[in-house]
Amino acid sequence: MLPGSSLYVLTILAVLGIVVLAGIRRMPYLRTLGWLAFAVYMTEVVSRTLFPLPTQARLIADMRIQQFGHHNFVPFRTMSSVLTRPDLSVALVQIGGNLLLFFPLGYFLPLLFSRMRRPRNALAALFAAIIGVEVVQLLLSAFVFGFVYKSFDADDILLNLCGGLLGYGLFRLCQPLIGRTSMDTPSSLTGSRVDDPGV
Repeated sequence: MLPGSSLYVLTILAVLGIVVLAGIRRMPYLRTLGWLAFAVYMTEVVSRTLFPLPTQARLIADMRIQQFGHHNFVPFRTMSSVLTRPDLSVALVQIGGNLLLFFPLGYFLPLLFSRMRRPRNALAALFAAIIGVEVVQLLLSAFVFGFVYKSFDADDILLNLCGGLLGYGLFRLCQPLIGRTSMDTPSSLTGSRVDDPGV
């Protein structure tokens, strides 16, 4: 199995690149920390949603025979199933985990990209990121492994999106506190201006 921790090799390179670019552009420390946290967070998202990946041919063949997973294209089917179980801890982990997974992304997007302070842009970016993860999971199962390893679930999309919007809402609540601080300056990795009020 290829573990998600292998991604941290790329994360280290990304961190080094951010630090170098921050020094060149004289980026404020808080904004640099924001970008570093974002890089680590994105690594965790990819690691938890797409990894570990089976690499041994025999293991893949055995898992193909077992066929232990399934896709869900019907909204609320999975949530209804877990909520009717006697052990509510399963529902708490599954629903709560999906809400929390993209909560930071909803906060990071408007924090680091001024254009994402517009609700329409933030919603579109969140939806694209979430759909992207689910589609990759579907493609891995259908065309790479030949069995449901990482399942596509419509309820995951709904919960991830709700979590991302909660993160965006938290940013809007904190935005007056951010104001024109060292996090909110024209200097950024994207080179975009942040004097746009974003509303």
